[in-house]
Amino acid sequence: MHEHVFYFDNPSEAGAVMGRGNGFLKSLETIFTVTATARDLWVKLAGEQGSVTRTAEFLELLRHTRAAGLDLRGQSLISAMEAFRDGRGEEISSMVRVRIDVSPT
Repeated sequence: MHEHVFYFDNPSEAGAVMGRGNGFLKSLETIFTVTATARDLWVKLAGEQGSVTRTAEFLELLRHTRAAGLDLRGQSLISAMEAFRDGRGEEISSMVRVRIDVSPT
């Protein structure tokens, strides 16, 4: 079994990525088939190496998503997890990089 500890930079970032309660962790565990334990500014992931690596990469993507001002919640978060798990991480990453500026007409 492989383990990896993912650290957040501050409580605000941890809260924004992890959300409230443990629903996010349960979804993370179910979709990526890992065991996740969260404390303060870190999440410990355990499981098969490939699953742990993909989960850590997904958490990093969520960090960048938050920094870009995007907020994935609910079904959009679940869909992003499933896409990332299924090897479509680049599609999700490109969505984060795309910024559509709108201005009043």
